[in-house]
Amino acid sequence: MKKEIFHIDFDGTIQENNYPEIGFLNEGVSEFLWTLKNLGYELILNSYRANMNDNSLNDALNFIKVHNLPIYKYNLEKISPTDWKQLFFENIFIDDECKGIPLKKSNRIFNKLIVDFETLNVLIQNSY
Repeated sequence: MKKEIFHIDFDGTIQENNYPEIGFLNEGVSEFLWTLKNLGYELILNSYRANMNDNSLNDALNFIKVHNLPIYKYNLEKISPTDWKQLFFENIFIDDECKGIPLKKSNRIFNKLIVDFETLNVLIQNSY
């Protein structure tokens, strides 16, 4: 049996701002990621920042390190996310662009939709 991999987006998912700015840590993301890590899932950063020819990927990796998030690998190019519930063997996407992923309005950034980790945590726990 293969180990499930969660591909985690950065902008609008881990943090609340849009590229290239980096803002606030999304509420609930740290607890969610540590729960997945402690359950044995592999977490990989899956961000368009990897496709850019600037320092934005390093900025994202530094943000992840500063906030002690358990993501130690990243994709060299972003894999386009699909419906977040659709499993491709061992791959699951957590991304604000995923069709059907629970979103909420940011409390800090006007009219910004971000991944709702409180709802997502309940849905994931009910699925596994």
